[in-house]
Amino acid sequence: MKAAAAKLALPLFTYIALGVVSFIIALILTPIIRYIALKLNITDKPDFSRKLHTTPHALLGGLAIYIAFISTIAYAYFHIPEFSKLFPTKNYNGLLIGSFLIILIGLFDDIYNLTAIFKLFFQFIPAVILYYYDFKIDLLTNPFTGETMNLSEPISFTLTILWVIGLTNAINLIDGMDGLASGITIIGCATLFLIALNRGSEDIVSAILTIILLGACSGFIKYNFPPASIFMGDTGSLFIGFILSSIGIAGINKSTTAIALMVPIAAIGLPIYDTLFAILRRTRRGEGIFSADSEHIHHRLLKVGLSHRQTLMLLYGLSIYFGVIAFAFIKISNQLALLLLVFFVLSIFVLATYLRKKEVKIYIRMKEEQIKNGQHKKDIQLYNDND
Repeated sequence: MKAAAAKLALPLFTYIALGVVSFIIALILTPIIRYIALKLNITDKPDFSRKLHTTPHALLGGLAIYIAFISTIAYAYFHIPEFSKLFPTKNYNGLLIGSFLIILIGLFDDIYNLTAIFKLFFQFIPAVILYYYDFKIDLLTNPFTGETMNLSEPISFTLTILWVIGLTNAINLIDGMDGLASGITIIGCATLFLIALNRGSEDIVSAILTIILLGACSGFIKYNFPPASIFMGDTGSLFIGFILSSIGIAGINKSTTAIALMVPIAAIGLPIYDTLFAILRRTRRGEGIFSADSEHIHHRLLKVGLSHRQTLMLLYGLSIYFGVIAFAFIKISNQLALLLLVFFVLSIFVLATYLRKKEVKIYIRMKEEQIKNGQHKKDIQLYNDND
């Protein structure tokens, strides 16, 4: 026990206290922001097709998460020497500036409903800021030899920007059901927190960032769990994705495992899986990858007959499964990790295939019922005409 405690470098109570502070701030601020959003008529109105809610809901819930996160991080930075020592001022400022810009993008989108291309273009700016403030993927480990490879500047820049923008939008795309984005963020943060604790003093930064984000989302989800009274909006989903991408980069650079990049990918695998399949689906159909549709994983589970709550619980369970896979990556050898990676990818395709088959069966059954109903109506009309 003493050895484990020493490995944590910070008392577990410190981490828990930071999470609780962030939780309380979000818990208090969310209903206040909900009131302001309703007063200003900043709401998400139903479209009775792709969107699942049937009444207008307040937006801007992400502001509560943002304020809770940033204020708690500021306290930790100036009051926990171990944190500020391992989190240089350049990194800290880059995270603050990038977060503020991403919040502005989300805020303008919630109010003015920006186009997808416009949003993507402006997301490039905070992603570049992260890179030049030393949040960068600049090394990877060869999974076969275990040798660390230093990436060239162009490759490092490209990989970092794609990672930040990709994950930022992955959380945004899956935010289509009450409690979904906030819930899977909590599960993903819990996974990344445990992984950071396992690494010990070398990953205090990731541990603190994840526990604070976990606390902020936990305070918010009280009002976002179905039936939700407020949505986080793009203000929240873009911010959460941006912070998770930053945490992922911090963890990747602290890891010596052969497939370090797979750890954050698996930990927050559900939104990444959903985004990749959305891109493949729209590309195959010749549609724009930014075009909206009603075929995200939560839509598809609803189509196969699950209720909203059943769908949410199933996706939470799937997120926990991804979290277990992520934790396993850091506990096993490189060779076993590669086998686990193959199993992880195959399990995703099995899930996708199963959902597709279920949808086809339901579609065929609906068509058969329509044909029967149509024939029944014709028989009645023929009977009436003969009578």
